[in-house]
Amino acid sequence: MLSIETWQILVCYLFMALQFDSFSGKGAYHSENEDYLLRNGYAKGGLRYLCFLADGQGGRPDGGVASRVACESAMACSQTYPWEEFSMASTWDDIFAAADAAVSEKCEGATTLIGIALDDNATSGASCGDSKVYLLDQASQQLLELTDRQQKNPPIGDRCNQAGMFYQNWQQGG
Repeated sequence: MLSIETWQILVCYLFMALQFDSFSGKGAYHSENEDYLLRNGYAKGGLRYLCFLADGQGGRPDGGVASRVACESAMACSQTYPWEEFSMASTWDDIFAAADAAVSEKCEGATTLIGIALDDNATSGASCGDSKVYLLDQASQQLLELTDRQQKNPPIGDRCNQAGMFYQNWQQGG
């Protein structure tokens, strides 16, 4: 059994079809859950998915609003990129900068953020904060944390975010 010390995780299962599962719990500082998860198919076709997960930063107001705004603005920005550009760090820097600006403009809150582009060949993404992304290959039963090199601070909403990018190619093993 995997011990989880963070409030949010996202696990992507890889086998014949893609499947997403998430766990979200209420933080210690607020009476309501301030997490937000947004997953959509990539608008420009194929079996491709974009997913954004945010966890409002505890101890600050508007964490729930910050989470929603971050996910929605990141999703809107990401739909403007060709699929091939999701393997580039500059693409994720732009997406996270757009989310950071939107949150800073619309509320006082701050949030973690994870973004993932996933298809049957590879996954790429970026993250900041303490939320985590794991990939589970059903065939090999291997669990791989993709967010092990992420930046914890500053969060989205502080106008100085720095995200850490990850990439995993299925055919080449990494």
